[in-house]
Amino acid sequence: MTNFRSSFRSSLKLDFTTPSLRNRLRQNLCICTLICTTTLSISNALAHVTSPHAEVFPSEAHWVLVDSQLLQQLKLEVVAIEPQSRVALAKLKGADRVRVAEAAHDRGACGGHEQIQDLSPQATSREAVKWAKEIAFPQLVAGHRRSLETSARTSAGQASPDEAKNVGLPRTPLAVDPRIESLTRQVSEQNIEEQIRFLSGFSNRQHKNTATEQVVIQFRDRLIAQLKALSSGVNPWSFDLIRHQSTPMPSLRLKFEGQTTGQDVVILGGHFDSINQSWMGGQKAPGADDNASGSANLAEIARLIAQAPRLQRDVEIYWYAGEEGGLLGSAEIAKAAQSAKKSVRGVLQLDMSLHPGSGRFKIGSMTDFTDATLRDDLKRINTLYIGAEIIDDQCGYGCSDHASWHRHGFPAVMPTEAKKRDMNKNIHTERDVLSASSDLSHSAMFAKLGLAFALDLSGLERP
Repeated sequence: MTNFRSSFRSSLKLDFTTPSLRNRLRQNLCICTLICTTTLSISNALAHVTSPHAEVFPSEAHWVLVDSQLLQQLKLEVVAIEPQSRVALAKLKGADRVRVAEAAHDRGACGGHEQIQDLSPQATSREAVKWAKEIAFPQLVAGHRRSLETSARTSAGQASPDEAKNVGLPRTPLAVDPRIESLTRQVSEQNIEEQIRFLSGFSNRQHKNTATEQVVIQFRDRLIAQLKALSSGVNPWSFDLIRHQSTPMPSLRLKFEGQTTGQDVVILGGHFDSINQSWMGGQKAPGADDNASGSANLAEIARLIAQAPRLQRDVEIYWYAGEEGGLLGSAEIAKAAQSAKKSVRGVLQLDMSLHPGSGRFKIGSMTDFTDATLRDDLKRINTLYIGAEIIDDQCGYGCSDHASWHRHGFPAVMPTEAKKRDMNKNIHTERDVLSASSDLSHSAMFAKLGLAFALDLSGLERP
């Protein structure tokens, strides 16, 4: 043992002046440095690819309204629940909001929750429950009743005059207006494709990305140039950038002024932002289907409304900010409309139209958190002008911006590309691009439906 220790100590007495040993040490040091640098680079890359989630959802816990089934699935705490609509109040950190959004996405829906802007993150549970019971839950109960009962009650003449006015249209004869029919035939698939390519050509349209504001402005300027290039037009129009408290991204509004401005306004909208929720997905979120397609449909609708005969009522088109972050832009806009006692005839949401997952020219119509009477009118308008097959479906609370309008008491509908379970599986990834599976004819159908909806509800001046 003694001889072994002596030999071992001798072996440790290395001569660092030997050139060959110095070279070997340098080589080993370089290898170690390379390994450490590579490891650090991978760590930084991983932090980078997961950062889009953190940028969409702040790390600080916020109060949200969320589909209670998602909370139960993820074993997240429910602070309070409205039993009829099954919408829950919860306080979620950014990481848990990512989980909610991903779980909603797995079910074929977006978001799955609404960030409550009436409550600060510092609000106590007692304050939040008080707000929910006094404000949000009564709104949800009233909306749930409208989504189920209004159509039958209005048809039977049981609704009060004020209620009937605010929950959609009375029944009208099945009579085609040839002017509306002619305009729907002018919807251009090429125009829709060009707009989708323009929007999906940006790396992303993430709502907290400071560069996204410039994308909104470029899109607005593009639309202004197109509308100005039209040789004729009798409907005055104007654009507004709407700034928000909850996101740096602005929403965009285009208003066509009708003869009776401010009364029974017709509203169409779709969200402008995009998101990448895929594992190691990085910052790239082209969002061709979700929701450059809906945004492009609205742009084509605007082009044709500008050429329509004189509108009787105002038509407003919104490109909303921050839908993927919890209905941020639309929630502020709908709340402001409620506070101003805005008179709204109906709201239509266009969110995804490019993927015919349930079959070509088949439309998924969401029956939860929408207005029953307005859904009937959508079917009537489809029968008159489009001829698609409408399939009833449900998407849960907060799956798109129509939920903001619905909660604040306005009649809303959401036709979308397919039933929820059949929707595009590539959304929220870098693979959401125009491809061989994209169907521009299917997308154009939604532009035709939205155009007919706007013109029918607004009414056109008699020839």
